[in-house]
Formats: sequence, C-alpha cells, structure tokens
Amino acid sequence: MKTIKKKKNNQAIGKVVLALSVFVLLFVGLSRLLNVYQISYVGAIFEILWLPVILLLFILPVLSLIYWIQDKFNPKSIFLYSIALGIASVVLMVYDK
Repeated sequence: MKTIKKKKNNQAIGKVVLALSVFVLLFVGLSRLLNVYQISYVGAIFEILWLPVILLLFILPVLSLIYWIQDKFNPKSIFLYSIALGIASVVLMVYDK
C-alpha cells in the first residue's frame, strides 16, 4: 500500500519537476533569442524572474538525479528527461553567445 502511494507521489513530483525544467529551458532560450529589454514590461518581468530561474537551473537537475536514483535508474522515468532538459539549459546558458 505504501509503495503505491509513494509511486503516485513520485509521479506527481516528476510532473512538477519536468514542467519547471521546461519553463527554465524556455526562459533561458527566449532570453538568448529575444531582446527582452526592447519592451519595458517584458524587461521588468525578466528582471523579476531571473534569480528564481537561475536557482531552478541548478537545483532541478540535482533534485531530478536524487529522485532518479530512488527510481532505481529507470530509463522510462520522467526524472531522466528532466535531467536532460536541465543539462540542455545549462549548456545553452553557458555556451550561447
């Protein structure tokens, strides 16, 4: 009974982590492609969100790795895809421009 409840809880956490990873990747990608300061309110939103996104950029892959280890390195795990998105975000942020 506890394993079923724990598995459902991990799936819910996995969906949230994956959604946040997609958000971070889109935020980093769009900030590299667009001039966010061209429109004043877009620049203001960018300035408000950049610190939480930077924190998520480095926390989410570590969190995903921890849950992936708990999932016994299942290649079908949603945490593996979250790790891949996190690594792609870091690479995009570091090596672009």
